[in-house]
Amino acid sequence: MLKKCIVTSCIVFKNNKILLIYHKKFNKWMYPGGHVEPGETPIDAVKRETREETGYNVSLAGSMPLGIRYKPAMEMPLPFCILYEDVRYKTGRHMHFDMMYFGLANGRKGKLANGESTKLKWISEGDINKTDTYQSVKDILRYSFAAIKKMDVK
Repeated sequence: MLKKCIVTSCIVFKNNKILLIYHKKFNKWMYPGGHVEPGETPIDAVKRETREETGYNVSLAGSMPLGIRYKPAMEMPLPFCILYEDVRYKTGRHMHFDMMYFGLANGRKGKLANGESTKLKWISEGDINKTDTYQSVKDILRYSFAAIKKMDVK
């Protein structure tokens, strides 16, 4: 049976740069992210995964257009996009629905925490073409740099 998974990713900004991890499994530079665990919301998952993979806590920079802030129907920051990815594992094919968020890095220094990544680096917009990653990741990074300019995020 085809497994369906909700995953989250975070484009982490600080000082007009985006944070990437070097992912051991893919041998590519990627943004942090991972599966939503049982009992977690996507917001919980994106913050946990980012902290685990980079050492940074993030504040999410997503809109909440309705402004609903009372329980039980609290609005959450919107992802800037949701990607469908057909992922092939040794155990079989998975459908990933990747909820992607913008995050602002809090704190001064990140660290590798969970063993999935081997290095961290901050890139500027001009570094995208020189970065060893997938074309889809490069496209998302270009979109992200354009979006932060409009959002006036530093």
